[in-house]
Amino acid sequence: MKLLIVFATPAEAAGLCNFLGLRQLPEGEIIHKDYKSIQVSLLCSGVGMIRTTFHLSRILVSKRFDLAINIGVCGSFQRSVMLGEVVNVKSDFFSEFGAEDGEEWLSAFAMGLEDANRNPYKDGKLIATGLQKVKSVRHLEQVSGITVNRVHGNEESINRVTSEFHPDIESMEGAAFLFSCLCENIACLQIRSVSNYVEKRNKDNWEMNLAIENLNNYIVEMLEEIPHP
Repeated sequence: MKLLIVFATPAEAAGLCNFLGLRQLPEGEIIHKDYKSIQVSLLCSGVGMIRTTFHLSRILVSKRFDLAINIGVCGSFQRSVMLGEVVNVKSDFFSEFGAEDGEEWLSAFAMGLEDANRNPYKDGKLIATGLQKVKSVRHLEQVSGITVNRVHGNEESINRVTSEFHPDIESMEGAAFLFSCLCENIACLQIRSVSNYVEKRNKDNWEMNLAIENLNNYIVEMLEEIPHP
């Protein structure tokens, strides 16, 4: 098994790096480690869609993987999801890809700029394809995501995006990761842990440390679950 794990910041994979005996990685660097029968490659992509797409695409054109997993924290629109909970983002969407027409929002698909079913899109969404690779992922909360350049912290914009797209979580990298992997026909998963609810920005309400700890614990358990001949 050749496994690629992609994360935006060193903090989000610190526990996993410690478990594998690896140093923390600077942005854009990839490091490899054999763990039992798994060839694990870790990539720190940097924050946001642009850096994620650039660094990931640079790796994927030169090396093939059996599975790629994007790990990180996220904000939840759903209060039913607990802070610190690890979730499987089964689908993602570029929610800012389009134009405003007065009070109306037009997606790039509605405008005819992009075909909603042209590879790698399915009805305008990006669908994770790696569920069959890791059985325990199916037992996580299954959520839909949006990927943004500007995280939401205003009641009006939160109401608009929830009524338009009905997302469960948001991140700044997820859809870019899925887009790159799907274009290269690489099985992919997006596993995130909820650090905060999407509301007016108040970091006193966040559970960043808990989210990162739970995320890393799950990924370590997942490595043990993957069959080792």
